[in-house]
Amino acid sequence: MPTKSDEIAAEQYWRDDDYYIADDSGTPRKISREDIEEFARRRALLIAGLIVFVTALLVRVGFNLWLGDYPIAPEMRDMYEYDQVSRAVLDGKGYTRPWAFTDDRGETVVELRPTMFRPPGYTLSLTFAYAMTNGNPLGARILLSTIGATTCLLVFLVGRRVFSHKVGFLAGLLAAIYPFMWIPDGMLLPESLYAMLVMYLIFRLFLLRESVSAKNLILTGLSAGLIALTRTEGLVFLVLTVGFIWLSCTDWTLSRRSWTAGVVVAITLAVYSPWAWHTWSTFGTLAPSSTVGTMLAGTTNRVTFYDQVYIGSWYYGGLQSDRDTLYKIRDPRENEKTVDDIYTRVATDYLSDHLGQLPAVIGARELRAWDFWDPYVTARIEQEWGRPMWSTYAGLIFYYPALALAIYGAWRFRRNWRDLFPFYFVAGFFVVFSAFTFGTVRYRTWLEPTIVLFSTATLYGLARGGLLERSAPLREFLQRIQTSDEAPEPEAEIPDRMERALRMREARARLSGERGTVERALLPEGEEFELEIDEDEAYLDEPDYETEERSVIDEDGTIRINIKKDEHGQDSI
Repeated sequence: MPTKSDEIAAEQYWRDDDYYIADDSGTPRKISREDIEEFARRRALLIAGLIVFVTALLVRVGFNLWLGDYPIAPEMRDMYEYDQVSRAVLDGKGYTRPWAFTDDRGETVVELRPTMFRPPGYTLSLTFAYAMTNGNPLGARILLSTIGATTCLLVFLVGRRVFSHKVGFLAGLLAAIYPFMWIPDGMLLPESLYAMLVMYLIFRLFLLRESVSAKNLILTGLSAGLIALTRTEGLVFLVLTVGFIWLSCTDWTLSRRSWTAGVVVAITLAVYSPWAWHTWSTFGTLAPSSTVGTMLAGTTNRVTFYDQVYIGSWYYGGLQSDRDTLYKIRDPRENEKTVDDIYTRVATDYLSDHLGQLPAVIGARELRAWDFWDPYVTARIEQEWGRPMWSTYAGLIFYYPALALAIYGAWRFRRNWRDLFPFYFVAGFFVVFSAFTFGTVRYRTWLEPTIVLFSTATLYGLARGGLLERSAPLREFLQRIQTSDEAPEPEAEIPDRMERALRMREARARLSGERGTVERALLPEGEEFELEIDEDEAYLDEPDYETEERSVIDEDGTIRINIKKDEHGQDSI
């Protein structure tokens, strides 16, 4: 595969109308038109990818510089807890966090204890960012902005593979400026990393379907394992992985799907196993974290069930609703897991007494999750997580049209749900997850790339692919937009002599035939060639421009041809 440096530095050769280039040893190596076209495609992919990545990175760095170096206060809750554990690891104190309890004298004591409150995926990423920036939160946010920029790059790559080059490129650019995809990069929370890993898993799954190589198997399992290490519910994406292999790879045999799924699951569990060993050896549980109880208690209480502002949301006061609960969780004999179990019992007891209110609460959760609740209330609550209110309003301007286009596209593509299974799974899982937890824009971060990709494909299809026609299913739609994007990449800069040699070689193949016959061929306008036919093959040579003879066939069997336009405007003999 030639590179630009090859063309500049190496000596070029011409033999039999073919183009040769010298390798490092000086040996001529033949270069075909396919090599040149592949070079053009790779160069176009690199240029488009750089445009998407750099644009996304500049937007995110600019947003973080605008936010400035704000302090991470206890009121920021999750952000503060991630910060505490990350700094403990950075200071060599292990995977610990401060634990408050009441001693025998009734005084509050705070000490560092081992923790499983947060999975280690994002925590260790934040530790690395602090190590590279001397513990500065602003520097860490700027460094971790590369994660969000990488997500945009993956949107481009996935869109390019699933739809077309132009759809992928436009989706990548939209993702770069889409507020709900750059706002999370201004907060030290795991959702940005989570969204990137989900998109990378989807990308690897499509590659795995094309080629079941060791590389694709390992990277697919690795990405699924990292997702499980980033958020508590991450292991659910094993369902996506296995489901895609069984439902989308329908041309595989049963045994091939079985062992492929088994290998990927085994790699995923191997990646996850160190964390499982930590939780089991320290707390005697295989639970991914000790946040299930706090999640349930924060979402299942009087305020989140009946208050018109917080209904369907999460309320910190739900964790401290009664004196008995406070007394139990501050007992020094308790640990994170036992305290989490206490919260779980409090939440289930409250839920059993208020089941009649649950449908209204689930409805409010879904409306909040999809931003159909009061926008002002949503923006105010999200501000508690570190989001400026103006950024939430800016995101809604982009979000509502994008969501409408994405829903329409998802409905039109429904017959081909097997091919698009990862995207439908992500959307469906978000609906279920919001119903059982609480509605928040923050958790929608890992769904936003799917919204951007589907909305871009739908808009582009409406403009170029005939998506409005009821008879156009996904495959026909894809064929149409791919046909319109036949040459999305810039042409390679081929030297004139090489271009002429390649054209002559193509013409030779097209003009081969029996003695005394000439086949029609598409040739450049104004070019003249001389075709000599013997018993076995035809030879195409450059004509003698000094002669005026233009006869069709000579007595000696030499065929002289010139190029003219036919009635269709094409070159012919």
